[in-house]
Amino acid sequence: MDLSKQIGIVRKEDRHPANIDIVYSYDASEKIYKSTVVNFSSSGLCLKMHTPPSEGQAIVFKTELPNNCMNASVRWVKQMENNLYLAGLSCC
Repeated sequence: MDLSKQIGIVRKEDRHPANIDIVYSYDASEKIYKSTVVNFSSSGLCLKMHTPPSEGQAIVFKTELPNNCMNASVRWVKQMENNLYLAGLSCC
């Protein structure tokens, strides 16, 4: 049993742990934000963020990522503490 996965959730691909500082913008916005990649797979990634995105929001990465993802869509957001969020993204 893989204890790195939540019970009841089957991942299509393995996640690779990471601690990569990146910059990104929201689709059609020139404002740049900073974030940290917590883990990634070939089809998505998890970000630690200080500004929560909306589910479904499009993100454009300004930093090259290990999985070559340049655009992504927010799938879920979870608040960890004040001004700290985790967000799951799917590469487009």
